[in-house]
Amino acid sequence: MIDSTLFCRFIENCLSISVTAYNGTDEALHQFEQQNCFDSTLQPMYTADYLKKHLVDFQPQVFYEITDAVHTHLILFSFEDTCYLAGPYVSAITSDHDIHELLASHKLDYSIAEQLKHYCTAFPLLQYSYVTGIILSAMRAFIPGTPEYQYQTILEEQEHIDDRHMISSAEKSHQQIVLRYQYENAFLKMIQEGKEKEVMDSLHSTTALFQKDADRKRHALYETNHEGFTVLRTLVRKAAENGGCPVTVIDAITQEAIQKASNCHTSDDIAKVQMDMIIRLTRAVAKNKSYNRYSSVIRKVLIHIEENFSKELSLSVIAEEFLISKEHLARLFKKETGQTVTEFLAETRCRNAAELLTATTLSIAEIAEFVGYADNNYFVKVFKKQYGVPPSVWRKKPH
Repeated sequence: MIDSTLFCRFIENCLSISVTAYNGTDEALHQFEQQNCFDSTLQPMYTADYLKKHLVDFQPQVFYEITDAVHTHLILFSFEDTCYLAGPYVSAITSDHDIHELLASHKLDYSIAEQLKHYCTAFPLLQYSYVTGIILSAMRAFIPGTPEYQYQTILEEQEHIDDRHMISSAEKSHQQIVLRYQYENAFLKMIQEGKEKEVMDSLHSTTALFQKDADRKRHALYETNHEGFTVLRTLVRKAAENGGCPVTVIDAITQEAIQKASNCHTSDDIAKVQMDMIIRLTRAVAKNKSYNRYSSVIRKVLIHIEENFSKELSLSVIAEEFLISKEHLARLFKKETGQTVTEFLAETRCRNAAELLTATTLSIAEIAEFVGYADNNYFVKVFKKQYGVPPSVWRKKPH
């Protein structure tokens, strides 16, 4: 018998995923469910009861790959009389649109979107063939001559560091280093202030200092390798935090960028990932700052509507939530925002609906229900008032 704990650690160190050994005791499966099952409605196959039932039917020399509704994966296999669960991991980037479509199709509330996004981006981005290749290599390290495994799928209804230096020898003069830090500080200051256009201008200015020589294509700051991306990510995270952006938002944006960067093979690919990360962080800072001009209660109401628009909301419901009279809330909201609560709620719902219409294949009725309108006809009326055309026409327009 092999040491199953050592075997698990071997794979975990190679793949950065969790590996659980199951010897027939329910405790291991319950612990797996507690740590890895986000929601039993979305992931019934990650529950202890399902896994226990399935593990009984294991065939030898077979890798079983579970793919759940959230598009995370789990590898199940037996080796030397012990069953193992390797994962979860993801094989593709999960976008905001994917999350929204998933919640809408399962009739789940938008308020859990951020938590679900955090869940999906917490796992490494891997491919089945790579995962099982490492596992099989681990098996053969412990038991030489272990045969090949077959593959069955179960569906519900190391990073290469470029050895080039980030700073070329031409940039090592005192004057150029000083200039570099001046540009860098200006760049970070613009992120901290939430100024998107200025951020891009600052970044392009800094780019001029980061080139191998005058005759070659200029490279954006820190774009040339994964090491540079790590440095840049750390800098912009702190700039966004200093700008007042909630750390949960910062973490969600940068965690997704890490996943994307791990799948990049060229400097151009990394440049696109980092540019998207910078823009999204800057916009998040700007959005947070835009609330600062409002009083404390109205700021809380705006954030509450943004995070809970898919629920049954109204002036009365929101006033009760914040323990103030609806008359006072109505006057204060109109005075500070220039809109009524109903108008802002409709604007928020329709903005999210417009994104789903463009990015998903959900039906208009499904989108209407997801953004908070039980009456599809009423949703069409409100959407047309906001965008000038009904949802069906909006979906067909180029964007």
